[in-house]
Amino acid sequence: MVRVIRSLGDVKALLRTHGDRIGLTVSIRCLWRIRHARRMRALLRQQMKIDGMHWEVEGIEHLNAMVRVHRVIATAAPLLDQIISPSRHASSTPGRSCAACTSAAPP
Repeated sequence: MVRVIRSLGDVKALLRTHGDRIGLTVSIRCLWRIRHARRMRALLRQQMKIDGMHWEVEGIEHLNAMVRVHRVIATAAPLLDQIISPSRHASSTPGRSCAACTSAAPP
């Protein structure tokens, strides 16, 4: 039987109820919150590494990609904030903008 998970809460509930089950197959069909991808991956990997459990996680490669995408988005967030609201990032001196805004401007 395949267990479908979509969120960190699903993973925690699955580990609580079926954590000792051998040979369980878990399928990641969609992810409700990208920010939980890293923790979900850690919990599932931990379970997969337990000797004799033989858990299989379908879609783990997608979860790995979501972790990378979330990291890129988190890194880009300050720049996105500057692009969306440049007036919040302008310096107090009229006619000048902050260094981050000018260095981030497209050519």
